Formats: sequence, C-alpha cells, structure tokens
Amino acid sequence: MIQTELITMAATVQGFDLEGFLENISYADTMGPILDPTLWTKGSDRMHKIEQIARAALRFQKECAKALGVEEA
Repeated sequence: MIQTELITMAATVQGFDLEGFLENISYADTMGPILDPTLWTKGSDRMHKIEQIARAALRFQKECAKALGVEEA
C-alpha cells in the first residue's frame, strides 16, 4: 500500500546526511574548475541535477522528521 511505502521512504531518508552531501557538492563545484576544469565541465551538469534532487530530499527529510516526531538528521 502507498501508506507503507511513504512511511518506508520517510524512515529511509532520515538516515541520509544530506547537509554533508550538499557541502561536498558545494566544495566540488568550487574546487572542480580549478583542479580539473575538463572533468568538471563534463560532470557539472549531472552534479547540478543531483544537487537539485538532494535539496528536495533535504526538504522532504525535514518535513518527515516533523511528521514522525523525530529529531532532524
């Protein structure tokens, strides 16, 4: 049932260090063009899409923490 799947998703996302992951993306976005411009150019579009997903997941994580009555990750 969809309710069970939603609870599973909410519980799963609580274990993700999304703030740390987003910090790593920020660092890669800052240093990538300096350290390896060619590689950064090839991967930056995908990285920015993943960043968007991670930001959405972080919002979901925070809302789920409220709904589940747990401390935010």
